Amino acid sequence: MIKPKLRFKADDGSDFPDWEEKALGDFVNAHVEKTSDKNKYPLYSLTIEAGVQPKTERYEREFLIKKGGDNYKIVPPNAFVYNPMNLRFGALKVNHEKFSVCVSGYYDVFSLKDESILAFWENYLVMPRMLNYYFSIATGSLIEKLRVHYSQFVKIEKYVPSIPEQQKIADFFATIDTVINNYKDTIKAWEERKKGVMQKLFNQEVRFKNDDGKEFTKWKEKLLIDISERILVGLATTVTPYYCKKGRPMFRNLNIKQGYLDDSDILFLDEDYANSQKNKEIHFGDILTVHTGNIGWSCVVPEKYEGALSFTTLITTVKSDMVSNKYVCAFLNSPLGMKRIQNLAFSGGRANLNTSEFQKLQVPIPCLEEQKKIADCLSALDDVINNYKTTLATWEELKKGLLQQMFV
Repeated sequence: MIKPKLRFKADDGSDFPDWEEKALGDFVNAHVEKTSDKNKYPLYSLTIEAGVQPKTERYEREFLIKKGGDNYKIVPPNAFVYNPMNLRFGALKVNHEKFSVCVSGYYDVFSLKDESILAFWENYLVMPRMLNYYFSIATGSLIEKLRVHYSQFVKIEKYVPSIPEQQKIADFFATIDTVINNYKDTIKAWEERKKGVMQKLFNQEVRFKNDDGKEFTKWKEKLLIDISERILVGLATTVTPYYCKKGRPMFRNLNIKQGYLDDSDILFLDEDYANSQKNKEIHFGDILTVHTGNIGWSCVVPEKYEGALSFTTLITTVKSDMVSNKYVCAFLNSPLGMKRIQNLAFSGGRANLNTSEFQKLQVPIPCLEEQKKIADCLSALDDVINNYKTTLATWEELKKGLLQQMFV
């Protein structure tokens, strides 16, 4: 066993014993109780990014929530939930609600025999080396369907510290997690404030005035196609043969967040192939919109990605003499914009937004000067949110570094 670089000492200053190899089953109990009562046990989902969260926060449409039978597993407070098929990616989280919830019967649910060490196991079980190990033992005929069954999970044997040292580690990380969660709560609160401001602005409950105090002109409703130079879908045929380590950036739907482009996980395409797709290039100021998944999420393309490509995203180039791209993007991400987009995308029960539907989107259009004031107002709120996100990222990096030293 490789010894951790960072160790705790007992209260009397003595060293804790060496870590011992034990099975995960020594520390956990399975929960298999099922229910169909979603009134008593609210229906929750599991996501790698957000953890155990209300299902309707992820899928706003009721018809996307599967119905039927006693097929939901009950998850008590402080119990773990994991997705057997996505465990290797980190789909293992804790129910931090103060009440029991229910999740898909497909998930596995377990709790610790000793909850005082919750923070230890919450961090330990999703360490990179653990995720790699889950992948090594996952079974299945197809790689995309590899899964770790609970019977395998509890037999995993790893070196772990004694219970007293686990408690020390748990207390230490609980303190850091409190700081991190406080920043997350602050960010969520500001995002809710922004959502409220957007709702009032785009519903015209609040109106700006021009610099001399006069009212701006009445808003008009226009179709997105009428205020756009082009609306098209990005690359839609297989591009796998053209992947390379360095080349033309290509963005996917997962890179598009509400109001910004996440370039932490982008792919690159061979330049010769990219040059053959000139009509699909995205340009500085274009709006990219998610067409499946987080349907409607939109962002403006930064200048540094002029000429990049995108895969199956919607691309909109607005008419700059009629509308501000930042204003249109803000509207698309607003509660009113998302509602209108979803009405188009979910008609007939499908979950997909294509160009013919997107073109029909009704967009409220104030004059350009008022558009700028709205965009500037929302941008100021984004600055506040992004400052908190930067601080949050610093704390998360600190925690990551400590984890790497503590769990080898």
